[in-house]
Amino acid sequence: MDQRKDHLPLFKIPSHFINGFLTVIFAGSTGVEVSTLNMDLIPLNFALIGAAATLSASLYAPFTSVVLIYNLLPSGYQLFLPILVCCFISFIVAKLILPYNVYTYDFYLSSRRLKKKKSTSKS
Repeated sequence: MDQRKDHLPLFKIPSHFINGFLTVIFAGSTGVEVSTLNMDLIPLNFALIGAAATLSASLYAPFTSVVLIYNLLPSGYQLFLPILVCCFISFIVAKLILPYNVYTYDFYLSSRRLKKKKSTSKS
């Protein structure tokens, strides 16, 4: 088998599932703590918003993730604004942290190698 070293790391692949799992745990813990405020928090809503934010950050496509998650819900209009805000915040933070997304990772690596070859050939 071809052992490529320039592929996306395996620990980044299941990020949607891990994010959904963590948001469900967080939503469950906040549901217990905020129960004194008489708020009905639904853990599934936290998981869907977290999945939309993760999708937006990994693809650099906030509108796509908003539409995909919005269409999963039968009464999604109630979560439209929180999904929209979280998607754009995660998109901006991802742009600040990483110069590439899932689709441009190979191109980013090849451009770095090309720059490195040019810098070593000049000296």
